[in-house]
Amino acid sequence: MLKLGVITPVEKPTDWVNSVVLSETTNNKGEIVKVRLCLDPRDLNKWVKREHCRTRTIDEVVTELKDAKFFTVVDARKGYWHVTLDTESLYLTTFRTPFGRYRFNRLPFEEEHDANLAKLMERAHVKGVVFNREKLQFKCREVSFFAQYWIPQDMKPDNKKVSAILGMKQPEDAKSLQSFLGLVSYLTRYSGRLATLSSPLRDLTKKDVAYSWGPEHTRAFDEVNKEVSSLGVFRNFDPDAETTIQTDASLKGLGAVLPQGSQPVCYASKALTEAEQRYSNIEREALGVVWGLERFHYFLY
Repeated sequence: MLKLGVITPVEKPTDWVNSVVLSETTNNKGEIVKVRLCLDPRDLNKWVKREHCRTRTIDEVVTELKDAKFFTVVDARKGYWHVTLDTESLYLTTFRTPFGRYRFNRLPFEEEHDANLAKLMERAHVKGVVFNREKLQFKCREVSFFAQYWIPQDMKPDNKKVSAILGMKQPEDAKSLQSFLGLVSYLTRYSGRLATLSSPLRDLTKKDVAYSWGPEHTRAFDEVNKEVSSLGVFRNFDPDAETTIQTDASLKGLGAVLPQGSQPVCYASKALTEAEQRYSNIEREALGVVWGLERFHYFLY
């Protein structure tokens, strides 16, 4: 990093000195290939005024893929290092190591398809952005991206995510259970029942609840795995097609689906709070309708 000009030694006193943490970087096979040095600027973050740049959601992306035939996925090599820091920010990134103090110079960590790809490559060339060859998926009919498998007209869960969930053993503690539920959350758009099925498991992760695995948790774990193993293919949203919403409510959760024709575009599910579980049947059903409209707001308005 010092040879590349990413960091510079600091000799003079500075207002801020951050700790550093190390994180492992893996390749697409899950193998650890290197260790990444990261800042731990939690105290600094409390005083930084941010200009927010919102990342587009999967729902927003899907609405533009109705007629997509080809896909390309690129990954910027050392992406944050392409963004230089201004003078006022340089010394805010000062960090300490056993070898002395340093600061960052850069941030710490079809025809239409071809035309868009050309613009991307040209922009990357101008800005000096280098792409990671190992993660490049160039003009493919099918690509894996952000836990989804994208194909013309349709999308489906990434098989790697599904296999990872089905290959997990019953969690032995709250931390491993949170890891399991975190993986499951990537697939909630493909099922209207996952939140309800996993409700007994989420109860075990609450702060004031002792981790005690029982038969009801085994049943919930098996039912979640069964649901994950049967997830299907969704069509990409067509803004010009007729769209409806179907909702349902149970004692434990809400479910909703956004179909176009006979094929679903997106599912959603939500576990009810303790207060919501005390609603009457008609109140829970009404809550499901309101929640479904809010959840699929981007598709409808």
